[in-house]
Amino acid sequence: ERIYFLGVYRTNKSYDSLALQINMFFRFVNITMIFIQIVWFYIATIRLLEKYKSIINDVFSNVRNLKLQWVQMINFSFLIAAFACVTFYVINPVHFFGSSKVLEYPFYFLACIISFLGAIGVSQNEVPPELLLIVDSPDIPSFTDEMGNSDIELLTRIEEYFTQDKPFLNPELTIIQLSIALGTNRSYVSKCINSIRGQNFAQYVNTFRIAFAKELLTEDTKLSVSDIAFASGFGSIDAFNRSFKLLENSTPKEYRESKI
Repeated sequence: ERIYFLGVYRTNKSYDSLALQINMFFRFVNITMIFIQIVWFYIATIRLLEKYKSIINDVFSNVRNLKLQWVQMINFSFLIAAFACVTFYVINPVHFFGSSKVLEYPFYFLACIISFLGAIGVSQNEVPPELLLIVDSPDIPSFTDEMGNSDIELLTRIEEYFTQDKPFLNPELTIIQLSIALGTNRSYVSKCINSIRGQNFAQYVNTFRIAFAKELLTEDTKLSVSDIAFASGFGSIDAFNRSFKLLENSTPKEYRESKI
């Protein structure tokens, strides 16, 4: 009887029972709401990821170990699996296969994805405490810090500090460390760099690292490109090559050859 209902009767348009008609109406509403929830969850997750990407690039100078591509991949896989599960039920597979057991298979697939997501989540590094402090911090509407410095004055202090003390050589430099060294607020430093230079913190720090690397490439030809990458404060050779290509429109090797 269950197979008959799932495979034949529920798809018959001539419902002779008011209770069954009401049941089918709410079933349609239920399926529609499930689809809406799936899409909403996917979009909300994408927006949250974009928010975290922006925060990460505005707080850390080395984002090599803070990539979120794996979350995007899992989120997309979850979307596909969820749609498959609901669609598989809607198209009435029992009618084609003659068994209600087939309804369970997509949910096994979804369970595997959720388990995989949990395994990846557990294996991740601990969330940096700086990120937890910043996520819900309020926006700062002005560019005058608590010491009375305007945005231009604050930027001048930042660049003097970078030129004299070279904090950018520390691959793990964060905007929190910079703001403490300057005796000001992280939000003011971030707003200052964003508004005047049009860069996030990671991009801004990398401009100093690339400038330092350019000097080493031309002055010390004994150092290899990889040695220069790490000596300039980059956390990886790939990050160095990518940033150098972006700013100089050439690879470090090509730049060195053009200057020798």
